[in-house]
Amino acid sequence: MRRVQWLTAKLALLRDTRSFREVTEEALSARLGSIAKANERWGTQTSWGAAQHPAGFKSWAEVVTFLKRFYQELSAVRSTEGWNVSPRCDFRNFMDQTFADAIGRARAVCQAEDPQARCATEGGQARFAFGWYNYENVVKVVDVIEPYNCGNNVEVIRSLNPNVIMVSTHGFDHKPGRTLSESDRLVQQRAPQPIWWGLFHGHRGSLIWGANILAYQFVDEQTRQLTPSALTFADTFKELHQGIGKLILNSQRLHDGMAIHFSQPSMQVHWLLDNVANARKWLTHSGEDRHSHFTGVRNAWTKLIEDLGLQYDFVGRGQIKAGKLGRAKTGSSSCRNRWPSARWKWSRFGNLPTPAECWWRITA
Repeated sequence: MRRVQWLTAKLALLRDTRSFREVTEEALSARLGSIAKANERWGTQTSWGAAQHPAGFKSWAEVVTFLKRFYQELSAVRSTEGWNVSPRCDFRNFMDQTFADAIGRARAVCQAEDPQARCATEGGQARFAFGWYNYENVVKVVDVIEPYNCGNNVEVIRSLNPNVIMVSTHGFDHKPGRTLSESDRLVQQRAPQPIWWGLFHGHRGSLIWGANILAYQFVDEQTRQLTPSALTFADTFKELHQGIGKLILNSQRLHDGMAIHFSQPSMQVHWLLDNVANARKWLTHSGEDRHSHFTGVRNAWTKLIEDLGLQYDFVGRGQIKAGKLGRAKTGSSSCRNRWPSARWKWSRFGNLPTPAECWWRITA
């Protein structure tokens, strides 16, 4: 029991100090007060039935020494054998569902007043181990979403619920009155490209940063002329409004019988594996390709499939249970899928490295 009390007190200390940029005696004392009060607070955060005793640190200097040693040893961990992360995954599932339930209640309030209302969230991040970005939950409680194009989230949203409307936000940062440099012109030429990408990946509209931010103003208040920020997208939207936009939006997407298993439990565990070595620096690492091996490998597979000219869907656990893949079996067995004229085969694409997710491809 004494060991349990010691452990829970140290966990309380870690919770209290994890948001500090730099762990110093001065910073800890300024925010957390006296060491005596901190010891008492950490000692009371024990598990059920455990005795409560002050944590026992003699000074903030001793706390600093403990934290530096703890994170140094954590960053040196190279094996996770014997780890049981199920409790953490259960907690993350609870938090993701709680967040989704809150958004769902807000949506219900809006639609009680206006049944035709489209309820949206903005700033959709990469699929992630926390922050409510289990998109199997997200797509059930929003009508519209503005996803940042990262971590394959656009294709995930489209796959898990094609009825969710996606929009994107764009802009060209240029202070009115300043002459465009060659570098500016290069950025300006590239700026419309994500709008075209979004059109061909299921986006229904684009938002352009406007007059509420000086660097994105459409009209120069001195000359009353359109600014480069406005002119950057003029030709793009003119072309879109001439019919190609409606043509693409109303086209039928072809499917080549390929699917990628959307596995949130895999995301949760791989996030831990990616960040063990980061120790306290994990806060500065996001879920993007450059910070997540798991995300990077998945992104590589999607790019490989797309470069082969093939279409695919992400398929979630709930969809698999509902029979979207028919009665797929492991190994070389294939089966009749509910999608017409499709037979699916469980495949690991040879010996190429994959994350702990499953892949299917059409065999006939």
